[in-house]
Amino acid sequence: MRDYTQFMEPGSFSFITQRIDDEFPRFQPRKIKYLCVIFEILRQGVDYHKSGRKVPPASQMMDRLSGDCEDQSVLINSMFEAAGLNSGFLEVKIPGHSTGHLVSLVEEPLGDINETCRQIRRFYLENYNITAGDIYYDQFNGKNWIIADNFSDYPGHSKALVNEDYIKENGSTWRWNEFKEFLESP
Repeated sequence: MRDYTQFMEPGSFSFITQRIDDEFPRFQPRKIKYLCVIFEILRQGVDYHKSGRKVPPASQMMDRLSGDCEDQSVLINSMFEAAGLNSGFLEVKIPGHSTGHLVSLVEEPLGDINETCRQIRRFYLENYNITAGDIYYDQFNGKNWIIADNFSDYPGHSKALVNEDYIKENGSTWRWNEFKEFLESP
């Protein structure tokens, strides 16, 4: 896997937690608030376009607010890291295709995946009037990682990944159709 961490610039976003705290002063736990608001900033404000193999530094991506899955994953992971959240990258593929998709992951921040999922649903309902459904996560390196895909409606939402055939659902279970490699941010 390409080392996408070399393009991350969490220091460029040191202001992010203060801005989020100013806008959502009462919501606790703070790390859930940071996770959800950062996700929404990108979901609502960044457009997709194929940008080729060159990945710009995260600060340049913020100026453009447009890029492919690699660009957007570097940006959101830089923002997650600036907010004290651990992030990772996952390359996934569709069998028989030469290209794939880069998915951002964020380590669940509360030490209890069920409580993290409950708090994400609560934040979305209270602040965006969105009823979040299933929250998809996976385990890598002994930790739970929530999908933070830039084409989803909320952290852990997987509809776009299912529709594009990156995820196969089977009743109440699911699996990656094919994944290449996981890279945890430093």
